[in-house]
Amino acid sequence: MMRLHIAGLCVLLSTGCGRMLVGLAGMHAFDHDVTPAKADRLAQRMKIPAEEDLVLSQRYSHHLEAMRGTMKEKTFSVMYQPLQLRWYSKGGRAQWIIPNCDVGGYPNLQWSRFGLPDTLFANLHCRSYADSAWTLADDLRFMTSRTTGEAPVLRQDVDGYLLVYWSYFMGRQSVRLARHIHKWQENQGRAVEVRFVNVDSLMMGVDKPEVE
Repeated sequence: MMRLHIAGLCVLLSTGCGRMLVGLAGMHAFDHDVTPAKADRLAQRMKIPAEEDLVLSQRYSHHLEAMRGTMKEKTFSVMYQPLQLRWYSKGGRAQWIIPNCDVGGYPNLQWSRFGLPDTLFANLHCRSYADSAWTLADDLRFMTSRTTGEAPVLRQDVDGYLLVYWSYFMGRQSVRLARHIHKWQENQGRAVEVRFVNVDSLMMGVDKPEVE
């Protein structure tokens, strides 16, 4: 049932047309098994540094369901998006969320609408997704290092925090987003702590992508 909340995946249909659209966008079929090797290969293409590589536990979806009555419905929905950018202040308060459903573009998502890769900004609509009561700690408690399994440790002497949600299912779109973020880090993001978060476990309904 959790996966029904993932907006923006309506093209992942069982029809031939749906499969064609998925292929043109460089995505993988939603029912495709995600093995550690497959996730690793995509992470390598994304050039994610080991210290920035996290994975989201499926326990996160249970937490969201428990919090559903206390947050705006639109905020609840975007938190299931397979690609998103989440910005937090220096104090760890959520400032904005850019979900893939707001980016638009086909066959490739056009992140340039939010300034990438040269800069990064969010419009008022994306700022409205942020719940003032939601903090960085609310996200990190459900994340571990994808390689070591240890809890993430973030620097404190930074101007802000950016979580980049990605998934194997989004294939080429995950790679393109990572390239934009790397270039942005070189241009403007050096004072921002960045973490890439694999969310395939949330989408598949299992804890970590370990299905052979």
